[in-house]
Amino acid sequence: MTAPISWCGEPLAAHLALTAYAAQEAYGPEWAYATRRLGVPGWLLPLAAVLHDAGKALPCYQDDAAKACRGGGGGPRYTMHEYASAYAALALARLAGGLRGRFERFALLAPVAVAVLEHHHGMTGRLVHPLDDLDYGVEGRAGPCRGALASTASSREGLRAMLEAALGACRLAVGLWGPAACPPEASSLLEAALDALHRGREPPAWEVAFTYQKGARRYRVPDDAPELLDGAAPAVVATLAGIVTVADSMAATAWRRGPAPEPRSYLARLLRENPRLAAAHGRVALEAQRLQGAKGAYTP
Repeated sequence: MTAPISWCGEPLAAHLALTAYAAQEAYGPEWAYATRRLGVPGWLLPLAAVLHDAGKALPCYQDDAAKACRGGGGGPRYTMHEYASAYAALALARLAGGLRGRFERFALLAPVAVAVLEHHHGMTGRLVHPLDDLDYGVEGRAGPCRGALASTASSREGLRAMLEAALGACRLAVGLWGPAACPPEASSLLEAALDALHRGREPPAWEVAFTYQKGARRYRVPDDAPELLDGAAPAVVATLAGIVTVADSMAATAWRRGPAPEPRSYLARLLRENPRLAAAHGRVALEAQRLQGAKGAYTP
């Protein structure tokens, strides 16, 4: 089976792993400070990083991407993939063990899911019904997965493809940069969820959803799960989403353009204003170059 791609010539595992590396290189000290102040484990960031584009692994996206790259008329279309990625993050809370109980799984993974969704939406703070409110227009705007995003993502094949993409990226990151790039707590959750699917557990329904309203500082996860009213949760989401957004841009730019982003991009402005971030981007570009030169190294 062909490994899923993020862009023409760019394996999805490489992009997800490079995003996890970029997040740590760019904002490692800030995230360490945030975890101490907010009381959350550090592995939430690498988990969000390897999940943020996992939705691209869905067969409907990959079939279209392969055709687009063969045709040479433009890149793949992954419209609304972030909704599928957010579903995969919440599916971990349903399928995986390894935490102290259901409340802890939802309390940690619901903010990860919101952050994964928000990395393409500018953290606008709007009311979001990302997974169960299909009137929001998700299905109609899902590009190659139009009309089938929910059924594909929540199928056994679709969810397995997303979780395997995230786990493969996690293992690749560890092989390249050590366990700090994707700690055992993150990989064990992904492994447990995949094992549950292998043992016959049904994928959670697409309606496993949440509501997030930044103004009210409130989360609502499914009716049979506890509500999350902790005042720190919005700060966790904002921090995760902000870091993953920048890391995603750094990883994609480093793969396609090396150390020099498009001059008018927001990433270029960030790098001009922050020399430390620019130095981190240079390191990410070097790692992207190493990945591109290591044939087969990004297929765990």
